[in-house]
Amino acid sequence: MRKVRLSGAEYFIFIMVVIHSIVGIYSFNYNPTFFEAYTSEDGYIENMTAFSLLLISIFFVFAAARNKGFVRFALAVVALVFIFGSGEEISWGQRLFSYQTPVELKEVNTQGEFNLHNMKVEGVKLNKLIFSTGMYSAIFIYFLGLPLLYNYSSAFRNWKFALMPVPKLVWGMLYLFSFMLPLFISHGKAWELQEFTFAIFLLSSYFYQQNPKFDEIVARHKANYSLAG
Repeated sequence: MRKVRLSGAEYFIFIMVVIHSIVGIYSFNYNPTFFEAYTSEDGYIENMTAFSLLLISIFFVFAAARNKGFVRFALAVVALVFIFGSGEEISWGQRLFSYQTPVELKEVNTQGEFNLHNMKVEGVKLNKLIFSTGMYSAIFIYFLGLPLLYNYSSAFRNWKFALMPVPKLVWGMLYLFSFMLPLFISHGKAWELQEFTFAIFLLSSYFYQQNPKFDEIVARHKANYSLAG
């Protein structure tokens, strides 16, 4: 097994995330007014989440610009995914710019907002199906499954297209711990803190990860990987 240590910066980020969750837990129990403001729509936690996702998208845009071919395309797609996530988080700036939700969307959106994740189609909530079940699964595969695969499988490490940032296994375990903390809050807004945790850990994984191929792509050289070889 490959042993990779965490840096001081990573421990600092972890402690910062934990403190944010502790503030949420404490305020939920002892200062509900502060908790509501802390986790409200367009509040501090939600804006930090959206900003972190936006930063990730910007970094991937710059990484795409440094590359060519298949790698440029793949990085651009990832950038679009995070732009979408950031926009959805703040309902595409609806409350900031004070524009109305189109009638057709408002009728199928459980909160009447300009976003997709609160839509309900034929009795099925997209938020629960895609953005909860699907995202939960993808998150744990990324933070725990991928590091295990990378550490234990030399075939995967040597695969030409194993180009994604791979979190350190210890980082994945710290993420799991941090993700569980908001579960001490018996309120739907606990999800806001879990989203915040995910966004911060994912942003950090862009810089602090263990795959040298990804470092090569985003920072050190212009790679030109192609499907043809």
